[in-house]
Amino acid sequence: MSGTSGTRTLTNAHLPPIQPGFMVIQSHRLETLRDLCLQWLASQPVGPMEDEVFLVQSNGIAQWLQMAMASRSGQGWGIAFGVRMLLPARFQWLAYRSVLEAAGSGAIPETSPYDKSRLRWHLLQLIPIVVDGPDFAPLRHFLGRDPDQRKRFQLAERLADLYDQYQVYRADWLHAWQHGENTLITPRGESLPLPADQLWQAELWRGIRRGLDAAVRDSDRASIHARFLDAAGDLSQETLPPGLPRRLVVFGVSALPQQTVDVLARLAEGGMQVMLCMVNPCQFYWGDLIEHRELLAAEYRRQKKRETAPAVIDEADLHLHAQPLLAAWGKQGRDFLHLLDAHDDTSRYAQLLDEQGLRIDLFEPRPPDTLLGQLQQDILDLRPLAETQQHWPHVDAATDDSIVFHVAHGPQRELEVLHDQLLAAFATDPSLQPRDVIVMVPDVATFAPYIHAAFGQLEPGTPRHIPYQVSDREQRRHEPLLLAVEQLLSLPTLRLRVSEVMALLDVPAIRARFGLDGTDLPDLQRWIEGANIRWGLDGAHRASLDLPDSELHTWRFGLERMLLGYAVGEPDPNGEDWENIVPFDEVSGLEAARIGPLIRFLDHLATARATLTEARSPESWARCFQALLDGLFRQTSNNEQRLLSLLTEALDAWLEECRDVAFSDDVPLTIAREAWLGRLDADRLSRRFGGGAVTFATLMPMRAIPFEHVCLLGMNEGDYPRRTQRPDFDLMATRDQYRPGDRSRREDDRYLFLEAVLATRSKLYLSWSGRSIRDNSEQPPSVLVGQLRDHIAAGWRRTGASKDEKAGAELLAALTTEHPLQPFSRDYFETHHEDDPEVPLAIARARRFTHAAEWAVPEHAEAVINDLDVTLPPWLPDDPIGLRQLADFLVDPVRELFRQRLKVRFPNEEDVALDDEPFGFDPGLETWSEQDALLQPAARRLEREAALGAAEALSAVGNQRRRAGHLPDGSFGEAVATELTDTLSNALNSYRDALTTYPDAMDPAPEIALCVTTPDAGTLALVDAVDRVRRAADGRTARLTLDTSKVVDRKDGVPRWHTVAKYWPAHLALQCSHAHSTTHIMSPAGSIDLPGLAAEDAQRLLEDLMQAWALGMQRVLPTAARLGCAVLDAAPESAQDLIGNTKVEQPFADLLKQRQAFARCFPEFRHVLEQPDFLDVTRRLYGPLYDCLQIGREAAA
Repeated sequence: MSGTSGTRTLTNAHLPPIQPGFMVIQSHRLETLRDLCLQWLASQPVGPMEDEVFLVQSNGIAQWLQMAMASRSGQGWGIAFGVRMLLPARFQWLAYRSVLEAAGSGAIPETSPYDKSRLRWHLLQLIPIVVDGPDFAPLRHFLGRDPDQRKRFQLAERLADLYDQYQVYRADWLHAWQHGENTLITPRGESLPLPADQLWQAELWRGIRRGLDAAVRDSDRASIHARFLDAAGDLSQETLPPGLPRRLVVFGVSALPQQTVDVLARLAEGGMQVMLCMVNPCQFYWGDLIEHRELLAAEYRRQKKRETAPAVIDEADLHLHAQPLLAAWGKQGRDFLHLLDAHDDTSRYAQLLDEQGLRIDLFEPRPPDTLLGQLQQDILDLRPLAETQQHWPHVDAATDDSIVFHVAHGPQRELEVLHDQLLAAFATDPSLQPRDVIVMVPDVATFAPYIHAAFGQLEPGTPRHIPYQVSDREQRRHEPLLLAVEQLLSLPTLRLRVSEVMALLDVPAIRARFGLDGTDLPDLQRWIEGANIRWGLDGAHRASLDLPDSELHTWRFGLERMLLGYAVGEPDPNGEDWENIVPFDEVSGLEAARIGPLIRFLDHLATARATLTEARSPESWARCFQALLDGLFRQTSNNEQRLLSLLTEALDAWLEECRDVAFSDDVPLTIAREAWLGRLDADRLSRRFGGGAVTFATLMPMRAIPFEHVCLLGMNEGDYPRRTQRPDFDLMATRDQYRPGDRSRREDDRYLFLEAVLATRSKLYLSWSGRSIRDNSEQPPSVLVGQLRDHIAAGWRRTGASKDEKAGAELLAALTTEHPLQPFSRDYFETHHEDDPEVPLAIARARRFTHAAEWAVPEHAEAVINDLDVTLPPWLPDDPIGLRQLADFLVDPVRELFRQRLKVRFPNEEDVALDDEPFGFDPGLETWSEQDALLQPAARRLEREAALGAAEALSAVGNQRRRAGHLPDGSFGEAVATELTDTLSNALNSYRDALTTYPDAMDPAPEIALCVTTPDAGTLALVDAVDRVRRAADGRTARLTLDTSKVVDRKDGVPRWHTVAKYWPAHLALQCSHAHSTTHIMSPAGSIDLPGLAAEDAQRLLEDLMQAWALGMQRVLPTAARLGCAVLDAAPESAQDLIGNTKVEQPFADLLKQRQAFARCFPEFRHVLEQPDFLDVTRRLYGPLYDCLQIGREAAA
């Protein structure tokens, strides 16, 4: 929440008095600082048109402060209005401009030309000009091969960042370089010559300055800073520039550069009240306990040494007087304290606060009753390890869980374990709310998918749902619209696979632009897959990627098939398609209108791709990018409107950068894309943090807001402290160049870890991937976690522990819970007795639990089988059933119960996007499907053209399928087609011979209409027609079928019953109207004939099969075709006779692999045998087919 701009229209004389000065308020608790700050501001109000201005360094601190202001409890004001939150760097430049312009030093640009956002463009222009100079050999080597300028841009960005750091931390170097001195000034003030291989840095800095206009040449931060210090010396409260506030509060900042501290101090001297509220972990002086203490310029004055500490501590004796964790993690805080101490004079303001009943040092020891509290008190009191061992009582680990460690197998398990632990915490402490918990990780972007998987699977309102929010994610990496923009800006290198195009159409703003709805996508996906589109706009697109220019499987190829299919319908049965384009006939009716938007979208992609291939100037790129947004996006929600506005703002900001430095060179897309999208996630204080949910955030500096529960996840060795690869030309990182106040990611992380420990109020939860997900081997935690664990083990004992050296290890064992690899592990559900001899392990095991009760179901395997005893209510479909339903039921009754009655399907595999054209087929289902697609059309053509040869029919079908994209292109496709058709010729020749015997197709086909009365459900009707029935010249009738699957096992000649069984219902139906007709089943692996039956026998068997179908729709029948006929072959007297019979067990094993519904109901062979009606049902379903085929085989013999 913010108020007015802060510009004052009243003179300072008419405003409430504010005592100027530099005030440093210290405490070890951030909430104590907050309360004092709000109390002070309320007692010393500013004018009604003035803002209270805060400097904070994270959005978390800003929002936490604003919520406290708006609160009606404590020191809250009941409203947070007239408050501005600024970043320190932004305020610093504002102060420079305000003071220097008020002093008549000329206009200062809003953004310095030496700011890294501007400097990178200046460097991008300058580097190719100077790189051939004698001192630039290292850069020439790096830039040797850089066709797309990517290396040059990356170098310019790294150098811009480095010079920006130099301006803040090494201004004396730049001052020397710009005056022609190639030197480095050491922390001790010595001047050393610049190394020969780094002379280019000084020369490049001088080149930067020469390239700028004289009016802004001296506007680098170091020069501006020096000018500011001179001009600010004449400031007073009456002459304070109107652009600056009279009071400034710096809150919760744990580190600032020397320049910023100097600016604050000078403004305080010139009439501003600067109140700096900082967290100091220790009430005593502790700066001499950390390395580089000899570089501190002056003796620290604010805090006194601990009474037991000597005046001078020898390095060899540091461990006797230091708190180990503070010494290991506190270097950054120590340096900041010393920077402030140079300007801190408590005699000037202590009395002022005292008059309001306030203190400047708010260290309030509280009697700790937990391990966490004792650890925090040790740091506050600077207690060395020896005193810790003697001072604190033993820890009852069974009741004290203020510090716990959890070891898991990877981030997914860490989040699942955390979810269960938080549920237990909320149940144990009703006062604990989700907003009281923060979870911090090294990189929230890495953890975000696991967070949503563990916390997002439960809907709000369910008992185990925990509200949560994820902060600090880069919008560019997770917002679908921004992801789409980034993908569109990669069009010149994209293949435009089906998955890539469909991912773009998944974005609502893109669909809205082209008039598509989310419900249109499944049909488009189905059509695209059916038309065999894989990738590439057209052949020319493929050729531009240095690939063959074939049109097959491109978007143009597929769309032409769709449009022709809409116009003419089915492909020509003889393969003579117009222009050799095979129509795709599924696009028809009103649904075909969806093709138009798809074509327009692809046309826009083609146009955009053409415009993005050439290098352009920033102005030209801006027009191009804006046209891309306007042509491809239309907002459908407030969030999309916000994101599109953000994109436009980022584009304008990039143009402003380039205009400020007169950069107009042509740059390739790679640079323009990063320059535009890289601004989307610039640091913004408006990002949401905190609220009413568990907050997940990245471990970031200045984020140590107090929470009841602080959970640190991902604390793995190598992941935290985080490692950053500093460029080898960073001279600040060279040996002996460290100065107090220098920033380091590893030191930042160490101090942040300390802040997190101190910010915890009730429970510190630490977790890491301590076991390998591959082999369960042990993996160490972060060195910081290791130091914490070592300190706890050395300083405390567990209640009841032995007094030997293992006592600390026993305490750690009681505080550390190791979790199994899977959330459904038996360990979570087994009861462990309290009398476990390993008591620490038993204490830790008590924290190993799960609230996911559904995982307990697999522990009772028999529960699955018991479901089979359930009989569903009688049921009949609304319409008559057909022969296909009976055939599917006969092959696998269990699957059809799930499919037809329960509407449950068990897919064989997940749907995947087809992005690559076919190069071959796997030897299983893919090969069968393609052979069937060749065999059946060839058979139909033979039916039409009796004189046609089998090979010729197969060749014609194969050519048409190749043109339709079902087979690979070119000679490779011909080879694949030959391989597929080699095994089909014999079956097709047999079918051709049968057509000669039975030349006439029966038209109309014989029909069957039959009704049976079921015991419970009523009347079941069967209505269908029997296809493929033909008549011989002598009047005989037969059904001719051609099956791609094997109907006979080639090894032993045994029928493949699951193939034969599907023809049995139609065979019976044929007999009802044409008694004694044969069904000929031909396949590449032989043929089988089903002999004819008398009409009355066939009708009786068909009616019984219908009764069995009705029964199978009420309960699970424990059989299937391949298993049942194998049982009939074995002819057992009882089910127990089948135990050990491999000829029966093998078909059962095949069913488990191929039939998921059957495996769900009967995971073991014994489960089938235990069903009381197993043999009866098997004989009823398959006995007639088995006997009929046996009779036929005997007659043939």
